Amino acid sequence: MKESFVLLVMDIQQGLFNRETGLYDENHFMANVNKLIKYTRDTGNYLIFLQHNNDRSLIKYSPGWELHKGIDYRDSDIRVEKEDQDAFKNSLFKNELDKLNANRVIITGLVSHKCIRATCKGAV
Repeated sequence: MKESFVLLVMDIQQGLFNRETGLYDENHFMANVNKLIKYTRDTGNYLIFLQHNNDRSLIKYSPGWELHKGIDYRDSDIRVEKEDQDAFKNSLFKNELDKLNANRVIITGLVSHKCIRATCKGAV
């Protein structure tokens, strides 16, 4: 069986960059995420972009809800919306992940103490 992975790109949305405190070294962060995305594509692996919805800064279809303008997202990529911190509570996400039949999941993104943490816990 071929070793394969899915890169989950979580919550890299405009509203999380527009906060008062900002994101430390935003350009470096975005460059590193885009390197991961490029590596994933170049090696024939899979990408899923997760996009959080809430009633504060990530209101669906608002400018803050949009994926960050610097992220290498393509229309052919899988994009799944979520409302819970744990992406595994979303059946659409689980279905997309199962279809890919990958051996590993790699996670990158924002809000590591909430959504990324909850999704890692939900995976086990």
